[in-house]
Amino acid sequence: MTDTTSAPTAPSLFRNRDFLLLWIGQMISQLGNAVTNFALPVLVLGITGSPARTGLVLAAQQIPYLLLGLHAGVLVDRWDRRRTMIVADAVRFAVLGAVAVTAYTGDLELRHLLVAAVVTGAAFTFFDIADNSSFPRVVGAGQLPRAASLSEGGGTAAQLLGPLVAGLLLGLGGTRLEGSAFTYGLDAMTFLAGIALLLGIRRPLQEPRDATAAVEPVRKALATGVTFLVRHRELRLLAGLNFVVCGLLAPIQLILLTRGAVDDVATERLSLVFTLGGIGGIAGAALTPVLRDRLDHRKVMVLATAVWGAGTALAAAGSGLLPLVGSWTLFSLMVPVYFSTMYAHRVTLIPDRVLGRVNSIYRLLSQASPPAGVALGGALIGWAGAEPVALALSAAFLLTAALTWTALAPAAGPPDPNDAPEHPNDAPEHPAGPTTPLDGDTPRHSMDMAHFDRAYAKAHDPWSTLTSAYEREKIALALAALPRERYGEALDLGCGVGALTEELARIARSVVAADGSEGAVAQATERLAHLGHATVRHLLLPPRSALGGTYDLVAMSEVGYYLTPGDLHTTVRAVVDAMKPGADLLLVHWSHDHPDHRVTGAEVHEAFAAHPALEPLSRGRHTLHGNSFQIDVLRLTRHGAGPR
Repeated sequence: MTDTTSAPTAPSLFRNRDFLLLWIGQMISQLGNAVTNFALPVLVLGITGSPARTGLVLAAQQIPYLLLGLHAGVLVDRWDRRRTMIVADAVRFAVLGAVAVTAYTGDLELRHLLVAAVVTGAAFTFFDIADNSSFPRVVGAGQLPRAASLSEGGGTAAQLLGPLVAGLLLGLGGTRLEGSAFTYGLDAMTFLAGIALLLGIRRPLQEPRDATAAVEPVRKALATGVTFLVRHRELRLLAGLNFVVCGLLAPIQLILLTRGAVDDVATERLSLVFTLGGIGGIAGAALTPVLRDRLDHRKVMVLATAVWGAGTALAAAGSGLLPLVGSWTLFSLMVPVYFSTMYAHRVTLIPDRVLGRVNSIYRLLSQASPPAGVALGGALIGWAGAEPVALALSAAFLLTAALTWTALAPAAGPPDPNDAPEHPNDAPEHPAGPTTPLDGDTPRHSMDMAHFDRAYAKAHDPWSTLTSAYEREKIALALAALPRERYGEALDLGCGVGALTEELARIARSVVAADGSEGAVAQATERLAHLGHATVRHLLLPPRSALGGTYDLVAMSEVGYYLTPGDLHTTVRAVVDAMKPGADLLLVHWSHDHPDHRVTGAEVHEAFAAHPALEPLSRGRHTLHGNSFQIDVLRLTRHGAGPR
């Protein structure tokens, strides 16, 4: 970011109270889960002495997600997400607390653990999908990669500390049952702490739902989510890659253990391999935002997959402890990098109304392929040995990296709705929005709307405002520039597909999205249909009549430079007339020259700043991804609209 004057920056995640509460609660619950996951097989083996029954109880934890995951996604999209997580935590607190008491009194039996595993597994299913769908509601789009990396890092730290804490607690008891009571008691208390933290979150974790809308049957609602995923090219590709990568990662630990046994590495030294790998996972979470500042999501995913290929080759080529440590560290390093990057990108592509359903499909796929991967890997290791399997797996990772690079590459020719432009102003959002014109006549406009309609005929999102990292980060900075947390009525002039409108809807009681392109109006209408307090309208600039109401906030992003100086002057007057006393005006415009521009972005901002009724509150010049732009906020003073 350069040359910034009174420029606000996106607030730190560590000053975002709601994010911190959600994240800390997630980490505490993950630590409790890690403690119990370590203690559970120890406890079952102690009670039964049977590895087969131990495997049955462990499998019982996973079955609910496979059976309920998709339906849970439907219900999470309907229910209040915070309340869903609180109920799930309350169920787990009650069940695990009961297990702890029963273990301490010496009355715990296998059937108790089996029931507890199924019930807590079902509660986890609902909590996990609601939790994954809530993060985009507490952080801005530009901060999602950092938030996702912190979430991955917290999970890695919990997995690293869990066995250590469990071992200490198991040792506190006079018997194995008493020690297990302490582990289950700690896990139960983590869920109680999670409830307290969730109760402290102030903002809603889902967009407002239309209470008057008919409730779809679960099967039809599920089909809506599946159809959305299948018809969205990039989401479809990401889901396939997620399935493949999770399957390829599954047998890695088995390969390393087998290699260690072949090389006569002592068991205690093998444990060091996985401990150091856990530290690598924490380092990977810290590395993620550094990489995302320099690389787009496709390059990060390719890099991580290629590093995994190198790590597998290292395990195959070397002997002794050091190659195993290096291999597992490379794998652990890239896990948070890959999955937090994929998550942060994909949730920006999914409307909130189907986010739970689509997330449930992704989570189900991520849990479906590892059993097959580890089973196939084990069979191949038994047949051919660990070294050939490691080399084959290395080749598979490198092939997946090449497929990722090719599949997610920007399409040649006409712009693709899922591809970021090489140059964001080859298509910034433009004048535009449902279908009732606000201005009765057809006023003269500076840039022919046919230009934009042709672009929308070729692609749903021709300027990649929904998928470009540059656009997401720019919107985050624009929202951070606003001096108020909440607004009444808002107007988004030149809404395009509604990327900025959707963010404004989070902070405004009602929002009107307006665009001069019929294609933009159609896309914005579809995208914003789930928002009961959003209206999309067709509006050409400059307007010859009023803008259709008065507003507490008017946003004008990447549209003013398509107007001639005279038309821009007319638009300035119309915007000022549509603002309530004390209303704010948000201006965002690219700073570079372009053949389609009638004036520069700076001249647009100067035209508004010259109006005597508008008082500048902040002015900022920014640079992101090699592109410079200006964000200004002005306020309408109370002494009237000024001279004409």
